Amino acid sequence: MKGYAENPVFDNYLLKNIAKKHGVSVPQVLINWATQQGVMVLPASTKISHQEDNFNSFAFVLTQEDIDAIDSLDGHPPGKRGQRSFHNGNEQGLDSSTVDPNKVEVHFINENNKPVQVYWVQKEGSNKEKHILMGEMTKLADKVTLDSFHGHEFVFKDSSASGDGRLLHRVSVDRDEGRRQYFKITDLNGEL
Repeated sequence: MKGYAENPVFDNYLLKNIAKKHGVSVPQVLINWATQQGVMVLPASTKISHQEDNFNSFAFVLTQEDIDAIDSLDGHPPGKRGQRSFHNGNEQGLDSSTVDPNKVEVHFINENNKPVQVYWVQKEGSNKEKHILMGEMTKLADKVTLDSFHGHEFVFKDSSASGDGRLLHRVSVDRDEGRRQYFKITDLNGEL
C-alpha cells in the first residue's frame, strides 16, 4: 500500500495468526470473513497462484472466535505516513503532532517453561469480558510484540496439553509507564 513500508493489513499479527491456524494466507482469511459478513468480494490478480488461492478461500471454516477477533480490529493501520510506527519495532518518521498519545508498544516475554497464549481483554458491560487471541509464545523466552493503547488489558493462559487454558498472568497498559513497555509473563495464578 502506498505510504507504508509493508502492507498494514496483510502484515497484521492477528490476521497472520488466524491464517496460520487454518494453514491459509491472510487474503484468504479476509475473503472468507468478508463474504460471511455479506460483502461481495471481487478479488483480482494476474498471478495464477493468487487466483487459485482466492478460489480456495472457502475451503476452510472460520470459527466464531476468529470472526469475533477480526470484527474487533479498529480499522486503523499502524504507521500512517508521518507517524511513528511501532510495528515490529520499526520506528519511522516521528511527527509528534500526529502521534496518538495513548499508543504504546508492548513486549511480552514468556518466563514460563510452557506455551502461553496472549489474549486482549475486550470489556462487555460492567463485569463481563471476552478474551481475543492475539498470539502465542511456545517456549521459554519467546516474545510477542503488539501495538496497543492506554487502558488495554491482556491475559495470558497456559496452552500446554496439561494447562487446560488456566489463567497465568494479567497486565494493564499504562501510557505513563512509557511508549515502549516490557512485561515478563510468569505464573501468578495464585495471586490473581
